Amino acid sequence: MDDILHIYGQGAWHDDIKIVGTKDALQKFSDNLLKVLKEGKSEFQTFVNDGEGYSIIIKCVEENSPEFDEMPYSEECAK
Repeated sequence: MDDILHIYGQGAWHDDIKIVGTKDALQKFSDNLLKVLKEGKSEFQTFVNDGEGYSIIIKCVEENSPEFDEMPYSEECAK
């Protein structure tokens, strides 16, 4: 499988995010970033190293969008 992409999100404030992938997966991610700038939204499928598939949804929204109302942190103390 050549299409493996892992995205590690922020646990809490100031934590780094990490995106690790194969060349094919990173190219697909890059292509979809360019697509969202033209069309406003993009969605594509990729895989985790264990073979489980998932979708990545990318949206371009305005600064005051309700999309930003929920914080993206995963640690309970930061929600």
